[in-house]
Amino acid sequence: MLKLAAENQETISDSPESGMALNRIAALEFRLGNPARAREYWTKALSIAQGIGYRANEAEIWQHLSLIDLQQDQHDAARIGILKSLEIQKTIGDQAGQAKSWSLLAMIDHLQGGNDKAARESLLKSLELQKTLINRAGQVRPLHLLATINLQEGNDPGAREAALAALEIQRSMGNRTGAADSLHLLAIIDMKGGNEKAAREDLFEALEIQQSIGNRAGEADSWYQLALIDAMQGKDVAARDNLMKSLEFAQSIGDFSHEADVWRQFALLANTKQDILGAARLMGISMLIHRDLNHVEADPDFAKFTGFCRQLGYDDSQTETMLAELEKSYEKDRGAALLKEIFGSLHEENPLGPPAISNGDMDHTKNRAKSALHRPRVGGSNDWQLTPPPRAKTALHRPRVIGIYTINPI
Repeated sequence: MLKLAAENQETISDSPESGMALNRIAALEFRLGNPARAREYWTKALSIAQGIGYRANEAEIWQHLSLIDLQQDQHDAARIGILKSLEIQKTIGDQAGQAKSWSLLAMIDHLQGGNDKAARESLLKSLELQKTLINRAGQVRPLHLLATINLQEGNDPGAREAALAALEIQRSMGNRTGAADSLHLLAIIDMKGGNEKAAREDLFEALEIQQSIGNRAGEADSWYQLALIDAMQGKDVAARDNLMKSLEFAQSIGDFSHEADVWRQFALLANTKQDILGAARLMGISMLIHRDLNHVEADPDFAKFTGFCRQLGYDDSQTETMLAELEKSYEKDRGAALLKEIFGSLHEENPLGPPAISNGDMDHTKNRAKSALHRPRVGGSNDWQLTPPPRAKTALHRPRVIGIYTINPI
């Protein structure tokens, strides 16, 4: 029915019912990974809401549009949308909406230049409102971001306190998926404090939860985190095996962003055993996937990739040739043969479906990769990192903007 309504937009009138239908279509498109279409429908729904004076709906749509902007790293646009939403919510006395807007504003401040002082102030406002509303579930995500900020500022006790508070709420509500997320965060805190044993326990508890509920994305994250701990402890074989498990889960569910992160870690693992050529090839795949996704990590990957190529003595032509070969290799078997060649006895075949970079995108990706070879080159660290870097998007170990807030159809 929603798709039918979308195909017959000329019949949509400026009515609350039409606005609700457009909101649902937009939410569906967003969940299906079609942000451009979601923006189109939400923009139409916004026009209807403004035309009939439905201010609560208008405020919520501004939040939705800001989430799309956040997904696309358009932080200034996201801030404008959230401030518009917040202004309306204050006017109509929508405390629940304000709590969410303050939390989103904190996320933007955290991402945009690391303005964590402002982010902390916004988070405390959000938490205060959620406590006033006795909305325990609404406190979790602000607590996670507060823990992340505390951790990055060196306030490990404050980070642990916020993460444990979030975990207690999740457990009391029976939210097992949420509890696993909180355990991931605690693992990061434990690792930063040098307590690798506790970090492993956190991750294995999270993994047990994820396996019991069939959360394959969560399993991919847990195996990834365990691999990082193994690598930092010099357990290269265990790190390789856990990365392989993480890669298999990511590919099986089509989580291309996480898949690219795994390829990056494979590259760093190859680098630790002085296989610079292997590191370059693996990092090249991570870069190509991230670039095809228009992901913020594409440029850091490119810096690492070209850095490895310089160590090999490659000029731009040789580097470009390597990229073309990597595209063909990945298109053929999603990198299975490459992994076996570099690390030894891994899987002969990869039965997990088509590559993340589709055939139709190959020329487009190649052109972007080729032009990137002539950008100013910048350095980059190849160190293993479990603690989120300054640009980390959530309390987890890697960028995850969307997913922080669930969009419920109106």
